[in-house]
Amino acid sequence: MAAKTIPVTTSMLVDQKYIDSWTLIGPGKLDSRLNKGTYTAPTKLSAETPALVEVVFRTDGIVVGRVLARIFVVPEGISIRIDGGDWQTFDGDANSTQNIVAAFKGGDYISLGWKGRSPGTYAWTLSADVAFSHTVGTMLYQHVYIQGNKPLISGGSLIIAEVGPAGGDYVVGSFTLSPAGWTRATSTGVTAGTASIEGIFRVKRLR
Repeated sequence: MAAKTIPVTTSMLVDQKYIDSWTLIGPGKLDSRLNKGTYTAPTKLSAETPALVEVVFRTDGIVVGRVLARIFVVPEGISIRIDGGDWQTFDGDANSTQNIVAAFKGGDYISLGWKGRSPGTYAWTLSADVAFSHTVGTMLYQHVYIQGNKPLISGGSLIIAEVGPAGGDYVVGSFTLSPAGWTRATSTGVTAGTASIEGIFRVKRLR
């Protein structure tokens, strides 16, 4: 018989004799005892999201089912950190007709864009099909960097984990750039370099 996925629409407490194991994959802490489990979110942000909790059921020595719970440990907005520094969170939203997530803080700006079927994992492209841009003062970070006068695509990816309907539901995901390219305008010209960037986001879709 083929396995079936059955959504759980009401709260249920399964008899403890059927519980085989509890497993947490991702950030945070899971305290489990028999047929009850408590998840505690990490005290610091992590680009490793969502956390996944799996409960396996067994009867007569045979695994008969499992429940998977995805837990998004993400503040509202776009959170980003550069070269392992402090996390910064920007207020933002998602466009309801185009695959664009954007956020502002003062004069600084972040945007993420992708073309494709959501959710999914998207590699950065040399074009703007899957793109990242972040301005901080006179600094501009992007998903392309220069090496030997040649533009190269950043490693890493954009992960769209969840997309709700327009009008208030959320777009949730994460991204890494290893490395991102940066340029800085100065009085004597433009300097360039690379940086490691990671981020997570949970933003509402506008109508």
